[in-house]
Amino acid sequence: MLHSNFQTAHDEQKSMQAVSYQEKFICIDNIGQVNAPHITTCLDEENDNYHYVIVVLQGTLDITVNGNRLALHANNYLSITPFTHIAIGASAAKIFMLAVQHHIMSDIFESIDFHVALSEQWYVYHHFHLTVRETDVLLNDYLRLKHEMQRQNYTLQEYAIRAGMAILISHICSISEATQKSKETKLTRQETLFYQFLDLLDQQYLEHRSLKHYATLLHTTPKHLSQITMEMARRNASKVIEEYVV
Repeated sequence: MLHSNFQTAHDEQKSMQAVSYQEKFICIDNIGQVNAPHITTCLDEENDNYHYVIVVLQGTLDITVNGNRLALHANNYLSITPFTHIAIGASAAKIFMLAVQHHIMSDIFESIDFHVALSEQWYVYHHFHLTVRETDVLLNDYLRLKHEMQRQNYTLQEYAIRAGMAILISHICSISEATQKSKETKLTRQETLFYQFLDLLDQQYLEHRSLKHYATLLHTTPKHLSQITMEMARRNASKVIEEYVV
C-alpha cells in the first residue's frame, strides 16, 4: 500500500508516520522528529489514483515528478495530480503530505466550485511559495484532519474527513488566487527585493550561503535585506538562508 512504501532513517527519534482512512485519505509526515529531520528515499512509484498535497516546513525536499526534479524549500507548497511518476529522494526536510483518492478529490473540487483546480495551470503539478502565516494555516488544517482520521470509526467519520479536506483545499484555493493576483499587481520595491532574494536562493543556495553574497547581488546591505525578510517572513535573512541549506 502507499504508506508502506515509505522508508526512512531509523533512530531514536520518530521517523515518517502514516495514518490512513480506508486508503481513501492518507496523512504522512515527520513533524514529530525532534532533531534535524532526515528522509531517506521514501517513495518511487507510478501514481495512478491519488492527488498529493505537500508542504515543506523546514529544510529542502528533493522530489521528481514525471522526470522534472524540484527542490522544495521551507514554506513551499506542491500539489500533484494522478497518472504521474513520483520519486522523493534523500532529503533533510520536515514535511507533511496528504494523499486523497482521485474521485474523492474531484468531488471536493466540485463541492467548493474550484474550477481552477482543473485548469491547465494545475495539470500534473502546481508549486508556489507560502508565507509563514499561510503555512501555519495549512498545518493546522492538516493536524485537525489527521486527528479526525485517528479517531475510532463512527458513522459519519468519512463525511467529517471530507469536510476537513474541503476546508484545507479552500484555503489552498484562496492562497493560490492571492498569489496569482499579487503577480498581476505591481509589487513594492520591498516585495520585489524579497522575491528576488528567494529566486537567487533557489538558484544558488548549494554554492553560496553568505548573506553578504546575496545582499551584494541585490545591490543592498545585509542589514537592509534582513529588515525586509523580517517584515515579509518574520525571520532575518540569515535564518532564511539557513532553512534553505538545512
